[in-house]
Amino acid sequence: MEAVLGLLVISAGVSHGLETSCDAREDGSQCYGALGGTVYLQLVTDATRYAPVSSPQLSSECLSHGEMRVSCSSEGDGTQYSWTLDGQTLRDTETSPGEETNTITLKKGLSGNLTCTIRNYISSDTVSRRILPCPGTGFNVFVYFQLAEVIILLTICLGSYCFYKKKTCPQEKDDGE
Repeated sequence: MEAVLGLLVISAGVSHGLETSCDAREDGSQCYGALGGTVYLQLVTDATRYAPVSSPQLSSECLSHGEMRVSCSSEGDGTQYSWTLDGQTLRDTETSPGEETNTITLKKGLSGNLTCTIRNYISSDTVSRRILPCPGTGFNVFVYFQLAEVIILLTICLGSYCFYKKKTCPQEKDDGE
């Protein structure tokens, strides 16, 4: 019984008291530590140089011809952005070329779950939003109702004018009879 208690005390002391530091800034560096112990990794020289990315925000606007411009914004240094639509990386055929990496222009008719992933040296974060296609550039139902109202009002006015003119002006009689 004393042997078991002694073994527990020794193993607790070994796992609790062993701390290892490791400089992992160079390629190919290897770090070792005791099982159950703590290993401190130095990954950057000056961590104050890099702020972690903040929670990204998506904003979108519809453009002419049914396209949609989507921007992903976040705070942090050395940020890189990547985009997926329904889990598939967006290719040049689905986005307009030449845009900044934090802003993309989706071609007409695309919809689905759009995801922006932002990362830097310290952290990464993701934001997703379900997007629907922008409405087309054609007339909407409201415009058709407005046009119908204008046509009806013009017809009523023209009919009223003709009716009034017919009642107030006597018709000429035919002299041939």
